[in-house]
Amino acid sequence: MSKLGVAINSFNTSNRSTALINSLNTLIDTHDIDCCIFHADYLPAPVPNRFALYQLIEMWDYNGIVIATDFVIAKYLIASPGPRQKFLYVSELEWAQTPGLIYNKVASVYCNEQLELIADNETIFKILSNCFKTPYGIMNNWNIQELEAILWK
Repeated sequence: MSKLGVAINSFNTSNRSTALINSLNTLIDTHDIDCCIFHADYLPAPVPNRFALYQLIEMWDYNGIVIATDFVIAKYLIASPGPRQKFLYVSELEWAQTPGLIYNKVASVYCNEQLELIADNETIFKILSNCFKTPYGIMNNWNIQELEAILWK
C-alpha cells in the first residue's frame, strides 16, 4: 500500500482546502493508498474527510510521500528524516509577497535537493524554472488526474 501525506498550516474555507480533501478522499476510494494530513494549527476540515489528521510533528517519522503546501511547512519537511519523497506544492508566490525575505533563504528551500516542486499552473512553473529549478510537474488546485500523474510518474 502506498502512503501519501499532505502537510498544511491549517484548513480554511477556501476552495483549495475543499479540493485537497476531495482529492484525497477520491484517491482512497480508487487506489490502494493510505492518505493523511499533517497540520501545524488545527481547524476543522471544511468538508468531510475519510483519512487521518495528525499534528505536524508526526511527519518526522512518516515513511511515505509528503507534499508541503507552503514555504514554512516545507522547511519542516526538509528537516524530517522519515518521508521517502518530498514535494512542495507552489500554488502562489508567497515568497514574492513577504517583505524582508532574502533570496538565499528562499532558495535554500526551493532549490533543496531533497524537495521536488509542484507548480499550480504554467505561469508559476515558468517562474520557478527561471528563479529556482524546474518543477516536477503541474497540478492545478489538487486536480486528481494531475496528482495521480505526479504520484506515479
